Amino acid sequence: MKTLRSQGWLASAPPEFRDAVLARSDVMTYRNGETVYNAGDPPGAIYGILDGALELHLHRIDASNSLAFISGPGAWHGDLASTLGRTRMLTVTTRGPCQLLRLRRDELVRICAEQPCGWREIARLLATNMATTFEVVGLLRIQDIAERVARALLLLAQPERGAPRVVRASQADIATIIQVSRSAVAARLAEFEARGYLTRGYGTIVLSEPAALEGMFGQGESAELP
Repeated sequence: MKTLRSQGWLASAPPEFRDAVLARSDVMTYRNGETVYNAGDPPGAIYGILDGALELHLHRIDASNSLAFISGPGAWHGDLASTLGRTRMLTVTTRGPCQLLRLRRDELVRICAEQPCGWREIARLLATNMATTFEVVGLLRIQDIAERVARALLLLAQPERGAPRVVRASQADIATIIQVSRSAVAARLAEFEARGYLTRGYGTIVLSEPAALEGMFGQGESAELP
């Protein structure tokens, strides 16, 4: 449980609330490519990532183009449906072997009834995930491709116990998420690597100079998207 105590939403929650969530959750183990829940499923639980990664897919979008985001350890999902009691809006699948912590909706409601800070903490989780959603949507409005790629890298980057920041996504994944061609993403990544901003590996990208990528925001000129 060290991951969820030190990263993401629970890390900054009051100790009594954090302990209650961890104590009343159960660990779920998945293989690569398994479905955690589908769009349209009833609200059943919220899930925290202990190890591995989750893919978030848009509903009613062609499977080859449905990937919207990739989350790593410390992230929590399922909060919107579980809070509102509505059906799921996204399909969530595993990327590689994955361990999740599952907190059932009835336990979530019970904890919030017992803990004075409960609903405030759930509101904070909702706000955190909503902010990420707005950032992902905002990526699609950026006309400069280099800036779009840079922002996507920073948004997808997962800290590895402090540093360095690692993006566990392929060029094709990034291209799908930000809706540009794979060749355009490859060209920008090659440029960033030549400048020493990052190092590309097999399915991973290590950000050597995150501040340099942030410095690109608003600096590029508009370009037609391929």
